[in-house]
Amino acid sequence: ASDVYKRQYKYVSSGLIAGFCQTIVETPAEVAKIQLMTGKTINTTIIRSSFNGFRWNALRNSLFCATICLSNNYYQPDDKFLKFIVNGTSAFMACVLTQPIDFMKTKYQINDNSFELSVFKAIKEYKLKMFSGSLARAYVGAITPTDI
Repeated sequence: ASDVYKRQYKYVSSGLIAGFCQTIVETPAEVAKIQLMTGKTINTTIIRSSFNGFRWNALRNSLFCATICLSNNYYQPDDKFLKFIVNGTSAFMACVLTQPIDFMKTKYQINDNSFELSVFKAIKEYKLKMFSGSLARAYVGAITPTDI
């Protein structure tokens, strides 16, 4: 049983690290995308505004990547179609479960760093709206090749 936990720990850890590294590269592009979509620019320094919402993005990416790494490496059926179904399902679920975090990330990226919104306040205020867009995101996650 100890070997099983070591393998799981290795997969989850590698996913968390990969998600964090992805966030370092991705966050400035995410901020630019949000600013182009909303027409809003953040009135802070370029470096600071480029990493607006970094914590939420890192949390989302790390949890997503940890789920994918665990799924792709822990259960490896020989049947390619079954592997596609298992990995696609885990990606779909990871997208849905991390959607509220994505919502929070977007809220922070739309506003400057002085904007503080607690998770509990957001849940109370936005409720199911936090899941808007989750099915589209989950669909793309499920059909994207995730064979790491």
